[in-house]
Amino acid sequence: MAASASAGESAVPCDDFMAFQEVLRKFRRVDDTIIYSLNTTLPTESFAAECDPSALCQKLYKELLNAYSQRDKAIKGCLQQSKDKLDHLQELRAAKGDDQATLRELRKEQSKTGLLVNVRFSCAFQIRLLRNELNVEEVVKDRSLKVGGASDPARIIQ
Repeated sequence: MAASASAGESAVPCDDFMAFQEVLRKFRRVDDTIIYSLNTTLPTESFAAECDPSALCQKLYKELLNAYSQRDKAIKGCLQQSKDKLDHLQELRAAKGDDQATLRELRKEQSKTGLLVNVRFSCAFQIRLLRNELNVEEVVKDRSLKVGGASDPARIIQ
């Protein structure tokens, strides 16, 4: 399953963590180029009268907020999907135990992950990786806002 992203963006692949990280990397491009964006957005003193620096900064800030929202939604959506899958597998195992159909479904999930480990372990590991991405997201967000001078959001639009 994949959680859907906003219009115009491809679906976020929740089952393949490497593909998920690649999508996040693309979503983080605005943060990676924040200094370049500020340098090209803000005019020099000689051109300040020809454009509105406040409006340009506000536009850049809105782009950052949109990117944060998009990434947060993707990470939390995949995190919830992984938690739901883990809960389902635990309930299935508890209810049916060593039933052949249940074991077949568990093996099917295990082969999807490509790991020869316990399926519950791989789901729990993916949940841990996704929680780590939430922490990375906080660091990226803080860095971008500090570079942009927006530790106080009103400062970037002044």
